[in-house]
Amino acid sequence: MPGSLWPLLQKRCREALASGALQPVETAQEFVEDGGVRFVIRDQAQCALLRCQGPMAVLQAVTLPGPVAQG
Repeated sequence: MPGSLWPLLQKRCREALASGALQPVETAQEFVEDGGVRFVIRDQAQCALLRCQGPMAVLQAVTLPGPVAQG
């Protein structure tokens, strides 16, 4: 039947979320434009680093070449 795949996928997704078989993945979202096309970039690793080590660890990993002193 045409048009039946999307409702079926939505139903299965709801069931999987409710049962715990599917877990949401936390991501940081950023927009990047290239050649006039806007892309959405989602970074899961950055969120895990922030959760485990704090915001200074993310700053260090993304922008700084050496250790960051925490005060």
